[in-house]
Amino acid sequence: MEIERELRKRGYQYLRKRQSKSEARRLVGNASYHQLSKFDLAKAVAACELEPDVVLEGKEKLFEEHYSQIFCSSSSAFCLSRYWLMRHMRRAVRVDPRYKYGQWLTLNFAWNLTRTYIASGEGERQFRYSSEKCSKPVECMCMVLEQIYRSVIEFYRLKRGRGVEEKAPNAFFKDAHRNNQFRSFWRSSRNSSRRQKTQRFLQKFKRSLSEVSIPD
Repeated sequence: MEIERELRKRGYQYLRKRQSKSEARRLVGNASYHQLSKFDLAKAVAACELEPDVVLEGKEKLFEEHYSQIFCSSSSAFCLSRYWLMRHMRRAVRVDPRYKYGQWLTLNFAWNLTRTYIASGEGERQFRYSSEKCSKPVECMCMVLEQIYRSVIEFYRLKRGRGVEEKAPNAFFKDAHRNNQFRSFWRSSRNSSRRQKTQRFLQKFKRSLSEVSIPD
Protein backbone atom coordinates (compact mmCIF):
# COMPACT_ATOMS: atom_id res chain seq x y z
CA MET A 1 0.00 0.00 0.00
CA GLU A 2 1.56 3.28 -1.16
CA ILE A 3 0.49 5.40 1.81
CA GLU A 4 2.02 2.84 4.18
CA ARG A 5 5.35 2.92 2.31
CA GLU A 6 5.43 6.72 2.23
CA LEU A 7 4.76 7.00 5.95
CA ARG A 8 7.41 4.41 6.79
CA LYS A 9 10.00 6.51 4.95
CA ARG A 10 9.23 9.30 7.43
CA GLY A 11 9.48 7.03 10.47
CA TYR A 12 5.79 6.19 10.90
CA GLN A 13 4.18 2.79 11.19
CA TYR A 14 0.72 2.73 9.64
CA LEU A 15 -1.72 0.58 11.59
CA ARG A 16 -4.41 -1.00 9.47
CA LYS A 17 -8.08 -1.00 10.43
CA ARG A 18 -8.09 -3.96 12.82
CA GLN A 19 -4.41 -4.04 13.78
CA SER A 20 -3.44 -3.36 17.39
CA LYS A 21 -0.38 -1.34 18.36
CA SER A 22 1.25 -4.35 20.01
CA GLU A 23 0.72 -6.50 16.91
CA ALA A 24 2.20 -3.83 14.68
CA ARG A 25 5.17 -3.33 17.02
CA ARG A 26 6.07 -7.01 16.84
CA LEU A 27 6.37 -6.72 13.06
CA VAL A 28 9.21 -4.19 13.26
CA GLY A 29 11.12 -5.68 16.20
CA ASN A 30 13.46 -3.13 17.78
CA ALA A 31 12.95 -0.47 15.12
CA SER A 32 11.48 2.78 16.45
CA TYR A 33 8.42 4.20 14.67
CA HIS A 34 5.67 6.65 15.48
CA GLN A 35 2.48 4.61 15.26
CA LEU A 36 -0.46 6.04 13.35
CA SER A 37 -3.77 4.21 13.00
CA LYS A 38 -5.88 4.22 9.86
CA PHE A 39 -8.90 5.40 11.87
CA ASP A 40 -7.03 8.34 13.42
CA LEU A 41 -5.76 9.39 10.03
CA ALA A 42 -9.26 9.13 8.56
CA LYS A 43 -10.71 11.33 11.31
CA ALA A 44 -7.97 13.94 10.93
CA VAL A 45 -8.34 14.22 7.16
CA ALA A 46 -12.16 14.14 7.25
CA ALA A 47 -12.37 16.93 9.83
CA CYS A 48 -9.87 19.11 7.95
CA GLU A 49 -10.92 18.48 4.36
CA LEU A 50 -14.63 17.70 4.56
CA GLU A 51 -16.95 18.92 7.33
CA PRO A 52 -16.55 18.41 11.09
CA ASP A 53 -19.89 16.65 11.44
CA VAL A 54 -18.70 13.91 9.05
CA VAL A 55 -16.48 12.47 11.79
CA LEU A 56 -19.48 12.21 14.11
CA GLU A 57 -21.35 10.01 11.62
CA GLY A 58 -19.38 7.04 12.95
CA LYS A 59 -16.52 4.80 11.91
CA GLU A 60 -18.35 2.68 9.35
CA LYS A 61 -19.81 5.65 7.46
CA LEU A 62 -16.42 7.31 7.49
CA PHE A 63 -14.87 4.39 5.63
CA GLU A 64 -17.84 3.36 3.50
CA GLU A 65 -19.18 6.71 2.26
CA HIS A 66 -16.15 8.99 2.39
CA TYR A 67 -13.20 6.66 1.78
CA SER A 68 -12.22 8.02 -1.64
CA GLN A 69 -12.34 11.62 -0.39
CA ILE A 70 -10.29 10.89 2.72
CA PHE A 71 -7.65 8.66 1.15
CA CYS A 72 -7.27 10.75 -1.98
CA SER A 73 -3.54 11.27 -1.45
CA SER A 74 -0.66 9.02 -0.43
CA SER A 75 1.59 11.99 0.29
CA SER A 76 3.11 11.80 3.77
CA ALA A 77 2.98 15.61 3.99
CA PHE A 78 -0.76 15.58 3.29
CA CYS A 79 -1.33 12.96 5.98
CA LEU A 80 0.99 14.10 8.73
CA SER A 81 0.23 17.82 8.83
CA ARG A 82 -3.44 17.05 9.46
CA TYR A 83 -2.68 14.16 11.80
CA TRP A 84 -0.39 16.21 14.06
CA LEU A 85 -2.82 19.09 14.21
CA MET A 86 -5.46 16.62 15.44
CA ARG A 87 -3.04 15.28 18.04
CA HIS A 88 -2.43 18.77 19.38
CA MET A 89 -6.15 19.55 19.28
CA ARG A 90 -6.74 16.71 21.72
CA ARG A 91 -4.68 18.59 24.30
CA ALA A 92 -6.98 21.59 23.96
CA VAL A 93 -10.05 19.43 24.67
CA ARG A 94 -8.66 18.58 28.10
CA VAL A 95 -9.52 22.07 29.36
CA ASP A 96 -13.19 21.02 29.38
CA PRO A 97 -13.96 17.53 28.04
CA ARG A 98 -17.70 17.98 28.57
CA TYR A 99 -17.82 19.55 25.11
CA LYS A 100 -15.51 17.07 23.37
CA TYR A 101 -17.96 16.68 20.49
CA GLY A 102 -16.91 20.17 19.48
CA GLN A 103 -13.32 19.06 18.90
CA TRP A 104 -13.94 18.36 15.19
CA LEU A 105 -15.35 21.82 14.62
CA THR A 106 -12.28 23.13 16.44
CA LEU A 107 -9.96 21.10 14.21
CA ASN A 108 -11.69 22.14 11.00
CA PHE A 109 -11.52 25.81 11.88
CA ALA A 110 -7.92 25.58 13.11
CA TRP A 111 -6.83 23.83 9.91
CA ASN A 112 -8.30 26.57 7.73
CA LEU A 113 -6.66 29.18 9.94
CA THR A 114 -3.19 27.61 9.91
CA ARG A 115 -2.92 25.52 6.73
CA THR A 116 -0.94 28.24 4.94
CA TYR A 117 1.92 27.62 7.37
CA ILE A 118 1.83 23.84 7.90
CA ALA A 119 0.21 22.10 4.93
CA SER A 120 3.22 21.66 2.65
CA GLY A 121 6.83 22.49 1.88
CA GLU A 122 9.28 23.62 4.53
CA GLY A 123 6.49 24.67 6.89
CA GLU A 124 5.08 21.15 6.92
CA ARG A 125 8.53 19.67 7.58
CA GLN A 126 9.17 22.13 10.42
CA PHE A 127 5.73 21.49 11.92
CA ARG A 128 6.19 17.72 11.75
CA TYR A 129 9.67 17.90 13.27
CA SER A 130 8.44 20.22 16.05
CA SER A 131 5.51 17.89 16.75
CA GLU A 132 7.76 14.85 17.02
CA LYS A 133 10.08 16.70 19.39
CA CYS A 134 7.40 18.63 21.38
CA SER A 135 9.27 21.89 20.84
CA LYS A 136 8.21 25.54 21.23
CA PRO A 137 6.00 25.83 18.10
CA VAL A 138 3.87 22.99 19.46
CA GLU A 139 3.18 24.88 22.68
CA CYS A 140 2.14 27.95 20.68
CA MET A 141 -0.08 25.87 18.41
CA CYS A 142 -1.75 24.27 21.43
CA MET A 143 -2.59 27.74 22.73
CA VAL A 144 -4.13 28.62 19.36
CA LEU A 145 -6.21 25.44 19.50
CA GLU A 146 -7.26 26.06 23.09
CA GLN A 147 -8.56 29.53 22.27
CA ILE A 148 -10.54 28.18 19.32
CA TYR A 149 -11.95 25.36 21.44
CA ARG A 150 -13.03 27.84 24.12
CA SER A 151 -14.79 29.84 21.42
CA VAL A 152 -16.52 26.67 20.23
CA ILE A 153 -17.78 26.11 23.79
CA GLU A 154 -19.11 29.68 23.98
CA PHE A 155 -20.74 29.21 20.59
CA TYR A 156 -22.48 26.07 21.82
CA ARG A 157 -23.72 27.74 24.98
CA LEU A 158 -25.14 30.60 22.92
CA LYS A 159 -26.84 28.46 20.27
CA ARG A 160 -27.88 25.27 22.10
CA GLY A 161 -31.39 26.48 22.92
CA ARG A 162 -33.20 26.56 26.24
CA GLY A 163 -35.58 24.31 28.12
CA VAL A 164 -37.08 21.48 26.08
CA GLU A 165 -35.38 22.92 22.96
CA GLU A 166 -31.89 22.63 24.42
CA LYS A 167 -29.57 20.32 22.48
CA ALA A 168 -26.90 18.19 24.13
CA PRO A 169 -23.37 18.62 22.71
CA ASN A 170 -23.43 15.36 20.75
CA ALA A 171 -26.66 16.29 18.94
CA PHE A 172 -25.69 19.94 18.51
CA PHE A 173 -22.37 19.32 16.78
CA LYS A 174 -23.81 16.69 14.42
CA ASP A 175 -25.73 19.46 12.67
CA ALA A 176 -24.19 20.11 9.26
CA HIS A 177 -24.79 23.87 9.54
CA ARG A 178 -22.61 24.44 12.60
CA ASN A 179 -19.46 25.11 10.61
CA ASN A 180 -20.79 28.20 8.83
CA GLN A 181 -22.57 29.36 11.97
CA PHE A 182 -19.35 29.19 13.94
CA ARG A 183 -17.48 31.22 11.33
CA SER A 184 -20.03 33.99 11.78
CA PHE A 185 -19.73 33.75 15.56
CA TRP A 186 -15.93 33.88 15.29
CA ARG A 187 -16.07 37.18 13.41
CA SER A 188 -18.65 38.70 15.76
CA SER A 189 -17.98 41.34 18.43
CA ARG A 190 -19.01 38.80 21.06
CA ASN A 191 -15.87 36.81 20.23
CA SER A 192 -13.46 39.72 19.68
CA SER A 193 -11.35 39.12 22.79
CA ARG A 194 -10.84 35.43 22.05
CA ARG A 195 -10.15 36.17 18.39
CA GLN A 196 -7.44 38.68 19.33
CA LYS A 197 -5.81 36.23 21.72
CA THR A 198 -5.80 33.58 19.03
CA GLN A 199 -4.10 35.93 16.58
CA ARG A 200 -1.39 36.73 19.12
CA PHE A 201 -0.68 33.05 19.72
CA LEU A 202 -0.76 32.41 15.98
CA GLN A 203 1.89 35.08 15.43
CA LYS A 204 4.05 33.47 18.11
CA PHE A 205 3.58 30.12 16.41
CA LYS A 206 4.65 31.51 13.03
CA ARG A 207 7.78 33.11 14.50
CA SER A 208 8.83 30.05 16.45
CA LEU A 209 8.15 27.75 13.49
CA SER A 210 10.33 29.85 11.21
CA GLU A 211 13.19 29.41 13.68
CA VAL A 212 13.05 25.60 13.62
CA SER A 213 16.18 24.07 12.15
CA ILE A 214 15.88 20.48 10.94
CA PRO A 215 19.07 18.42 11.15
CA ASP A 216 20.35 16.87 7.92
